[in-house]
Amino acid sequence: MQCYEWDYTLLTNDVDAFGRWRMDAVFRLMQEAAGAHSKLLGFSREALVRERGMVWMIARARGEVLRCPGLYDTVRVLTWYGDAGKITFPRYFIVKDAPGREVAHISTAWTLVDLAQRRIVPPQRANLPFPPAAALAPPLPEPQKLRLKKEGTPRVILRAPLYGDIDVNRHMNNASYIGWILDLFPLEWHERRRVESIAIGYLSEAQPGEEVQLLLYEYGGEFEVQGLDPADRHVVFEAQGAWVPAGE
Repeated sequence: MQCYEWDYTLLTNDVDAFGRWRMDAVFRLMQEAAGAHSKLLGFSREALVRERGMVWMIARARGEVLRCPGLYDTVRVLTWYGDAGKITFPRYFIVKDAPGREVAHISTAWTLVDLAQRRIVPPQRANLPFPPAAALAPPLPEPQKLRLKKEGTPRVILRAPLYGDIDVNRHMNNASYIGWILDLFPLEWHERRRVESIAIGYLSEAQPGEEVQLLLYEYGGEFEVQGLDPADRHVVFEAQGAWVPAGE
């Protein structure tokens, strides 16, 4: 099974105060679809932990929302994997609405991590016997390392992962970072705009109770966010995104 399809109905925690699909909910749906497909292939989290002491972790992601479904709308997610590289396993997603129009594209790069050592296991060493990758054109290129401009004076906010941010891997969930980014902008801002695209790189693990310094750079219709460890200034995550008017 090289591809996986899943129909999902958007619920109240998937939309914002204005009834539009939240970008962090887009990423949560992506994560669940990837997990379901991996389980069908025999490489679920539970199997990998039990048999190999490894887990899937996402390293980089890039997504774009072409139009926003609303509360109780049903979307269909199509996901498939690409050929493994030296370090990452690429995975792609196309989301369509009920009439069949494409509403979101996502491209991701995943890694396998040794749980005991918290180190990346290269695909060649992992030796997972995936079927050949599907011959489908990626909706977006595999995400690469970001190069932030970091121009001007950033707005700085301190925030620490709390209970609701932490997932089963005992670190901050990938979609929670997107939620943090959305929270940097007031409700009135979101009323007039929506995130059209976002790219994010997860460089180190944010742990429960450990503060992250968020640096927000704004360039009109675009933004950058860098998350730093205040103690030693190492980068926890980086993101770039763009806005469009809410009606588009």
